[in-house]
This record gives sequence, C-alpha cells and structure tokens, in this order.
Amino acid sequence: MNELNALFRKRIGVQEDVKLTFEKLDEILDKTAKTIPFENLSIMASHLSDINKANIMNKILVRNEGGLCYELNTALYFFLVENNFDVSLVRGVIYNQGWMTIGRTHVTILLNHEGQAYLIDTGFGGNLPLKPVPLNGETVVSGNGEFRIKKKVPTMEIISLN
Repeated sequence: MNELNALFRKRIGVQEDVKLTFEKLDEILDKTAKTIPFENLSIMASHLSDINKANIMNKILVRNEGGLCYELNTALYFFLVENNFDVSLVRGVIYNQGWMTIGRTHVTILLNHEGQAYLIDTGFGGNLPLKPVPLNGETVVSGNGEFRIKKKVPTMEIISLN
C-alpha cells in the first residue's frame, strides 16, 4: 500500500486491509466529511502552495488540516485512483438558487462504475450528498437530505432538495 492510501485511510479511520468497493463509497464519503474539515484557514493566513499530490498529501494527510474543494476533492481523487476506481477531476459552477457569478471555481469528481456516471464530492462544506449521485437524474437520500443531478443545456447542476 502506498503512502497516500495509508495516510488517507488513517485520517478517516479505515483499516488498511479493507478492500474498497463501490458499495463502501457511502461510508468513505461520510467518514471523509466528518474527519477532514472544509475550511480556508491557510488562505486567510496567506499560506498558499501549488496544488499537486505532494502538497495535498502534506497539508491534508500529514499536517491534518482541512481545505477547500480543490484540496479535499483532489485528495479524495488520488485516494480513489489508488484504490482502482475510474475517476476524473472536473470543474464546475456552483448553483444555489441561481448560478454563481464567479465562474467555474468548484472542483469535484466524476466516477464511472458499471457503465453509469456519478458525481462524488467532499469539498462543499455541510451541503454534501455523502453518496455517489448518479448523473441520470435519480435522487439519492442521505443524512444531509435528497440530491439529484438535473441536466441544464449546455451544463449540469447538482441540486440539494432540502
């Protein structure tokens, strides 16, 4: 097991010998949300660094800090890749009763599993689905509420039904 995989498992409390499957992603997303905070303390302190695997590992998994979407979802992305998931990092625009005017500033994860595409996100504060959300419009329910993807031409949006 490589260092990032071992450190991520240790940080969220998942044993090294547990094989990760699609069915375990709900648990992984829940544990990640509860143990790695969404916060901007390093930005407020002007402690900025390049977004790369080494810096993400150091900040999130060695120093045990939190971060923003581009740090949290990138750490989760590397963890999922190392556990043989078919994932991609993508950027998007936030929708909250209307499109945000600051542009494509959100980073999230798309996962492909058995011919189906899902959105996975651990970098959006308290408004997380805590489950993979299928891109086919199906609603998923978690402790945080109901979530679904709604296609908007030419973009997609994630909607919290809370």
